[in-house]
Amino acid sequence: MMLLGALIKQVMRAQGTFVDAMNRRQPETGARIAEEAGRHGMDSKGFVADTMQRFMAAEDSESWTTIVGNIQRSEDPGFAFVETVMRKRLSHQCGH
Repeated sequence: MMLLGALIKQVMRAQGTFVDAMNRRQPETGARIAEEAGRHGMDSKGFVADTMQRFMAAEDSESWTTIVGNIQRSEDPGFAFVETVMRKRLSHQCGH
């Protein structure tokens, strides 16, 4: 299992397999990511990277508390972390 810090760096660089994993595990969310990415003139990996960069630069302790709760209940904490950040942006609750 990859350390969370390494995963975050990978996602922020638009590397790794998160988008593919999302498309397999939750196709509806994967489609929403692709749609929103297109609206911003990006591909899905670029949109996920942009989202993670924004989150790491600006989010508050309340957001981190929510994410830590999701991670603790997950069998795949890294996926849960990135998924929670993405859901927040897709719901337009992140202010970015």
